[in-house]
Amino acid sequence: MVWLSHTIGWLSEVKTTLNLNDRVLRPARGRAARNGITLTRFVEDALRARLAAVRDSKAPFRMRLKSAKGDASPQGGERLRPQPLTSH
Repeated sequence: MVWLSHTIGWLSEVKTTLNLNDRVLRPARGRAARNGITLTRFVEDALRARLAAVRDSKAPFRMRLKSAKGDASPQGGERLRPQPLTSH
């Protein structure tokens, strides 16, 4: 179990409890120590990086238009005719 404190907006400090697997916690503590930062700072940086990666990986929606050749007519046998584009 890890106790983290961090600042949110005008609040000076908020404490959060995280239950981390030892296989994750030990290397994180070691990396934080080697980098000369606190475990809290390490976890915050890791979360920011992950959140940014997820946000940046989402490609914007793009509609793909497809057309097909053929002689398909609607029921009733009427053929579709192109209509001029008009602005409203």
